[in-house]
Amino acid sequence: MSTGPLVSVIIPTYNRASEFHRSVDSVVAQTWRPLQLVLVNDGSTDNTSEAMTFIEPKVRDAGVEPLFINQPNGGCASARNTAVNRSTGAYFAFLDDDDEWLPTKIEKQVAEVQRTDADACCTQARKLVTRGEIIQPPDPANLIRGVNPGRYMDRTLDAHLITLLVARTMWEVVGEFDTDLKTGSDTEWIARLSHYANFCAVPEILAVYTYSDTALSRIDSMDAELARDARRRLALEKIKQKCAHLPNWDEQAWRKRAAGAYSDFVKHLLYAGDLPSARRMYDEGMRITGAAEPLPGVKRKLRKAWWLSLVGKRLRHPKLRVRT
Repeated sequence: MSTGPLVSVIIPTYNRASEFHRSVDSVVAQTWRPLQLVLVNDGSTDNTSEAMTFIEPKVRDAGVEPLFINQPNGGCASARNTAVNRSTGAYFAFLDDDDEWLPTKIEKQVAEVQRTDADACCTQARKLVTRGEIIQPPDPANLIRGVNPGRYMDRTLDAHLITLLVARTMWEVVGEFDTDLKTGSDTEWIARLSHYANFCAVPEILAVYTYSDTALSRIDSMDAELARDARRRLALEKIKQKCAHLPNWDEQAWRKRAAGAYSDFVKHLLYAGDLPSARRMYDEGMRITGAAEPLPGVKRKLRKAWWLSLVGKRLRHPKLRVRT
């Protein structure tokens, strides 16, 4: 078992008393020591607190330092902030309460950051979905390396939060997760991190992300789709608000990302049958992105939706069944 600097593992949990043990087990199974497990119960209403007390001896017996915290419900961003602020490791890494790591993840990442003198390290992740699995990113060449905020912004490079290992010094300059964001706070935080951190990468699948029925990002209705769009829109605004003044800011990359998002926003409003709002969203998107692709192409769908509305129909959602 490899040893070196203390690594703090950050796990927020909420109402998953019967599930979070899988994540904890994957931390205990790491080949790296010393490890600190910072598990934050974010105001759960089930027996999470009791379950945490039950597993604490197992964590200690495995040579992992437990730091278990109970707090009022404040959301995932708040729980992560509490965990990082209370942790003591020279590095910290994020894991969600229904996800897992492969045993050598931390060991390989620490070795790579020490070899390259990097501030952060990412890996590929396996996303488990109903119909199989997705590798993110599919090509390890698309993992973030160096200081590359523009390429993270325009999605040509990627890093999932649960794959990151980050030096403590980065927390001091990047700041906390934004608690205004119910979802997307991880994307916004990594966007900030990418402006400061020199990244390295381990080109292997070392994390497993489970897309569960209770995931905050899961969409099962048109109302849920539109609510998620509102959160995505806020996250885009936050990214620009917090990063546009930084020396490495890439306006064109942000516009490209925003154009892709606004393209989705317009289509979702059309699927919902709200043509006036779709038109306003299109105009807003064109204004703030400078007509960046792929947004201009959505105008064809606007025209088609208008013609269908004349006969009492609407565009069909490709995944959701929406009554026309």
